[in-house]
Amino acid sequence: MPAQGHRRQVEPDWPTIHCELKRKHVTLSILWDEYIARDPEGYRYSRFCELYRIWEAKLSVTMRGLCRAPSRQPNLRRPTGSGFA
Repeated sequence: MPAQGHRRQVEPDWPTIHCELKRKHVTLSILWDEYIARDPEGYRYSRFCELYRIWEAKLSVTMRGLCRAPSRQPNLRRPTGSGFA
């Protein structure tokens, strides 16, 4: 029997899950399916959701903007074959 307080399941990557949930059409159910495929002995869906909500509630207001879209680099290449000299 494991010692009390020791987790047997692999802890999900909560910051990554949080960012993925910001994407369109992504749900906790989809992310749990991916998690459980990687670790079949992981948390059941209800516990996974509960732990995510607990983790999310601990985020400070300043950390809620944790997910940022990658910056877009301007296209500095010159067009080719445009006929300009």
